[in-house]
Order: sequence, then C-alpha cells, then structure tokens
Amino acid sequence: MKKQKKARKEYGNKRWRSSGEMDDLVFTTTLGSPCVRYIVQKEIDKIRKRMDMEDAVRAIKENRKPVKFRYFHPHTIRHTFATRCFENGIEPKVAQKLLGHSSITVTMNIYTHVMKDKMGDEISKFGYALTDTEAKDYKELLGDVKQISVHSNL
Repeated sequence: MKKQKKARKEYGNKRWRSSGEMDDLVFTTTLGSPCVRYIVQKEIDKIRKRMDMEDAVRAIKENRKPVKFRYFHPHTIRHTFATRCFENGIEPKVAQKLLGHSSITVTMNIYTHVMKDKMGDEISKFGYALTDTEAKDYKELLGDVKQISVHSNL
C-alpha cells in the first residue's frame, strides 16, 4: 500500500487508475490497475525459481538433494487463506465477506472439506450419541474420527 500511495503521488490522480472501491487492492500494476491472473502467476513463478536456485546452492553446501518448490496457481493463495480461516474457527459468514462470495452457499460448497474435518470435534462437544449404523455412516463421511462415541442401544 505504501508503494501504491507513492506511485499515486508521483503519477498524479489523472494517471492513477485505481479509485473508489479499488483503492485497497493488494496487487496492482505500477499505475494502480488491478493485476490480472497471468501477472500474478509470472511473479509467483519468479519467486519460486529464485527459491529453487537458493535451495540448490544450499543443497550443494549441505551435500543433499535440492528440494524443488512445487508449482501452484495464484488462486491457491486465496484457497489457503479460506482454509486457514475455517481451521481457526472463523464463522462462515465472516469468511464469506472476507472472500467476497455472493452467498454463503458458494463459500460452504467450496470449503466443506475443512468443515468435515472439524465435524467430529464439534459432535463430541455436544455429546451426541450415535447408533452403530450412524457411527459407521459418519466414519465413512468423515474418515477416521476418534471423537465419536458409539452406543448401540439407542
């Protein structure tokens, strides 16, 4: 944001393209336009290549194989942010607003895998007792969740 303010002052408001609702963009071009995906991807690739080269040098010094940084798409950063929100207990409606989704359904449909991981913990907080059949269904849905208590005589 500091660079953006400096550039706005330098170019003047007539050449600076970001205004109104786009004043707080994180990624902009040098003139304040929103960055399109391919520009962000290009920058991510530069950083990734530099990290790979630095690790290659360290690997030689440490007599080990270098570790390559895996390719990822710019949208991965957004997905990671949303996942961390859910992992840290941020309410879905707050995450929806932060992500700019038009509806809670969009948010929940995309990130339900995170919610499933927490479901076992939430069920155990409530103290919900399951029949053998229900427990089997939940275990299939959630994977191996240790928190679910099973009672067969319900």
